[in-house]
Order: sequence, then structure tokens, then C-alpha cells
Amino acid sequence: MEKVRLKVLGRLHKDLNEKFSAGLDLFDLKDNQLILFCDYSEFDISVGHVFTEVIDDQNGKAYQDCQIILKNVSQQFFQSFDSIPNGWKTVCKFEFMDNYTLDIMYELPQLYGWNEMERPLIFIY
Repeated sequence: MEKVRLKVLGRLHKDLNEKFSAGLDLFDLKDNQLILFCDYSEFDISVGHVFTEVIDDQNGKAYQDCQIILKNVSQQFFQSFDSIPNGWKTVCKFEFMDNYTLDIMYELPQLYGWNEMERPLIFIY
């Protein structure tokens, strides 16, 4: 069975939070949740999906035994989706169940859009 992969480009810049607040339910954003820009998906990935591995696309380093839950999905029109559609770029809210993985995510740059990719990470299930 093929592993589900999702390329994460960076964190949503805090200046954009208001635009995505309804579509991503940011009214109750917890300390272990982050909003991330995601590149074109090769898969349909439902809300609630749990990713268990992260790969740093620059150096190939793998972080295993992660628990990263896809909580909400939106896109450039700020609408809420119940999944990441195949072929779409999205902005997603993720919940990180361990601090180690959350710390890695805070190393990602804050971005204003999908074209600012610097150091992508790959989430795998």
C-alpha cells in the first residue's frame, strides 16, 4: 500500500490569521496546534487523518513515531473543506501530540503564501 505523503511548506504568517479564522476554526487555537501551508496533494486526505512520520526534504532526516492530526482544511478562498483534495494547495490546522514534533514545526518559516518555500517537510502516514 502506498504511503500518504503531504509536503508542508511553512507556517501561516500571523498577519493572515484573521482571513483564515472561520475556515480553520482559529477561534479556539490550542498551544499544540499550528496552521501550515501545504503544497499540491497527491492524495485525498480526510480531516482526522494522523501522520506518523516527518521527513526534512532538505537533508532527508526522518522523525518517526509522531502523531500529527489534521484538524481543519482551507484554501485561497478561505472556505472550509472536510479533506485535503487531491491536486490542491491548502492551508491546514494540525494538532501535534508530542512537543518534539511541535518544536520542529516552529523551525519552519512564517509564510504569506505558497510561493515562499524555503525548507519543506514531508508528513507521512
